[in-house]
Amino acid sequence: MSATFLLERPSASKLSVHFQRFEFKYHLSPIQASRIAGELLASHMKPDPTVEAAPERRYTVTSLYFDSPDWKCWRENESGERRRFKLRIRSYAPAPDPGTLVFLEIKRKDDAVVTKDRVALPYGVYREIFEERRDPFALLGYGAFLGEQAVRDEFLWRMARFSMRPVALIRYERLPLVGRHHERFRVTFDSGIAVNAGSALAAPDLFLPVFAGKTVMEVKFNNALPHWFHRILQRHGLQRRKFSKYYNGVAVLKHHRRYPQS
Repeated sequence: MSATFLLERPSASKLSVHFQRFEFKYHLSPIQASRIAGELLASHMKPDPTVEAAPERRYTVTSLYFDSPDWKCWRENESGERRRFKLRIRSYAPAPDPGTLVFLEIKRKDDAVVTKDRVALPYGVYREIFEERRDPFALLGYGAFLGEQAVRDEFLWRMARFSMRPVALIRYERLPLVGRHHERFRVTFDSGIAVNAGSALAAPDLFLPVFAGKTVMEVKFNNALPHWFHRILQRHGLQRRKFSKYYNGVAVLKHHRRYPQS
């Protein structure tokens, strides 16, 4: 397959949708986050099975975000566009080795409905293609990725269509909970959110705080919020709030005049 394929958008019908769900966000103090997490664990939720062996049952999320030269994704978030998308490469390992999997992700948002597709590849392949060769289209010749080719092709198509390049690195600690009886109902607590103006996943630890002293609780579900969770929100007086880690991270970089690299 040649790079000229990317001049035509891959058919949406060929995309493999990993999930489509609602995402509600809430701003919490550390004390609120601790209390609510405790209430959830004592009743209807449990730690995500993937972090049972992790310290404090948390993991580090590192996401390298892409944007166009005219900041298309950032501006659409600022203006409140109902339908928008983001491209990012995500790692769940603080210090990945060449065989650690990282994920190319396309996240689309239509109001409160979020759809995410992703494809995995070894960190060593990511480094060779995106950092050493700086030729994302070399992915077309690799069989090392895991997932639908259509996801990879759309990621590359969007990069080419909007001349997107890596611009900001967002890192945070996540405490993930899932429903005891319905694991698709998820609540995550993200703290220590920070941003770096680097263009690689393994950027130096020169991060700036994005939401200092606050935790973002994200509630992720498919149909309707359970009644018992509504009661928890009411008891703590919580209201939905908007929060984009990417948008706020770039705003911090602009404020400190540490503009993301071109």
